[in-house]
Amino acid sequence: PYQDAKAQSYEGGVRTPMIAFWPAGITNKGQYSDCMGHVMDFMPTFLQLSGAKYPTTFNGHAITPYSGASLVPALKGSNKQVHTSLFNEHYRARYVRDNEWKLVSHSNDTTWHLYKINQDETELNDVGKQHPDVVKRLAGQWRAWGNSHQVFPKPQR
Repeated sequence: PYQDAKAQSYEGGVRTPMIAFWPAGITNKGQYSDCMGHVMDFMPTFLQLSGAKYPTTFNGHAITPYSGASLVPALKGSNKQVHTSLFNEHYRARYVRDNEWKLVSHSNDTTWHLYKINQDETELNDVGKQHPDVVKRLAGQWRAWGNSHQVFPKPQR
């Protein structure tokens, strides 16, 4: 029921189920969790489960710190969301999801589209014209994230 597919930032491209197996730790076996996570959350999850420490350097070079959050609480049955905000850019498709809002654009179109994602998971009703202040705020948050995560400059096509 979701729009678009992989390589786009609409729900059809970013909403992916995850199946986890951890007999000693998963308390809600066979259950569904609506906890929102991201691939960046695997590193802190695996670090927490293994007890390993994330290095700060390798062969004399500084390593970029990870930015994810552990999914262990969700695996143990917590309903608390791991993230309140998520940002992404993939092949120029981009989004910011902040609580009830999702601001998204296609890879071939820089126009932002706003959805009240908790009420419109299929992203059918763009409410950007009704909420220009939210579009401006979220677009600013996305630019700040893009700058801090070396999204720019993009290579020429």
